[in-house]
Amino acid sequence: RRLAPGALLAWSIAVLAIGAALTVAHGLGWEGMSEAERAQEAAIMMPPPEQAREHVGWMLAPYAETVTNHAPIVFMFQTVIFLTFFLWRCSGLMLLGMALYKWGFLDGSRPTWTYALTASFSLPIGLALCTYGALELDRAGFALPERIILDLWNYTGAIFVSIGYAALIILAVKHDALSGLRRALAAVGQMALTNYLLHSIVASVLFLGWGFGLAGQLDYAEQLIVVIAIWIVQLALSPAWLAHYRFGPAEWLWRSLTYWQRQPLRREAQHASSLGGAVA
Repeated sequence: RRLAPGALLAWSIAVLAIGAALTVAHGLGWEGMSEAERAQEAAIMMPPPEQAREHVGWMLAPYAETVTNHAPIVFMFQTVIFLTFFLWRCSGLMLLGMALYKWGFLDGSRPTWTYALTASFSLPIGLALCTYGALELDRAGFALPERIILDLWNYTGAIFVSIGYAALIILAVKHDALSGLRRALAAVGQMALTNYLLHSIVASVLFLGWGFGLAGQLDYAEQLIVVIAIWIVQLALSPAWLAHYRFGPAEWLWRSLTYWQRQPLRREAQHASSLGGAVA
């Protein structure tokens, strides 16, 4: 938080490099793993059809059974996989974002040409790296352990692509383009926790056995329709809610617990409070 942008960038590169090095070590050490370890990892990354059907069966089981069956996989993701991959990936990107913010890049205070140049530089490089990685993965048949190391093309390319996308979004903001969509997206972001919980509940009701049990019933195109429909609802619902309330329901509860004091929720309450202070 107190480091200079240059130091944050250096730390970002170092942390991301550690994640890449661990991935390479993992791929090179594949043959040294036990048969049981390789089978366990293959079951997560490349499940055969019968295992995929078993997984769908877990999702259609009663809720308690669904949780019990998924618990070992969830535990692995939150421990081993988190420590060997997500910790370095997410921390490195957070440090990079902090550096860009302190440089004045993310708040749009840099000249327009800065963002145009960044997008024209970052996007071609990032998309080329990601495309090459995808083609190589397809050529290798997504087989292990080749897949582990080939994923590094996307690991690296996605960093450049994300910077390029950020530059394009800031350009749109600076030129006041798509203002209605931007306000709706801002409202979704302001209610991020509420929306996360909302679409998690909606998806659970749609796909799990205690709901409509659609797991394994929809193809990719039909799943995309579900995603788009949820986004449309959130883009419409979030601005409508925030027109009357200061926070989303989950954000209000979290904020009240943080300060250990009930926070004003309705905008009228906030306005009355400010008027009372002015009169006093």
